[in-house]
Amino acid sequence: MWSPLPGLTVVAWVGTFVVMLATPRHRYGNRWAWFWLFTVGQVGAPLYLLLETRPLWRDRAWSDRTPANPVGGGVGCLWSILLPIAASLVLFAGTALG
Repeated sequence: MWSPLPGLTVVAWVGTFVVMLATPRHRYGNRWAWFWLFTVGQVGAPLYLLLETRPLWRDRAWSDRTPANPVGGGVGCLWSILLPIAASLVLFAGTALG
């Protein structure tokens, strides 16, 4: 493994977390939902980079469209527990079948 990689990963995670906290408006969940996904679920940073504010593959007008009911803190906490379990089951099934 490239020796600076773990340090760069931590810097990228913390940087994304700070950007999430500093962003005034979120599309899919409020700050508490993203907080739980970042801290408990450990899937918050990749999901945030893929989904929130404006993904790289979308134009600027797309970021003005906000879903009707963004996820709240309680549902975000539940997702932070369920998503890692689901991801591990998918990976297990993929390795068992492959």
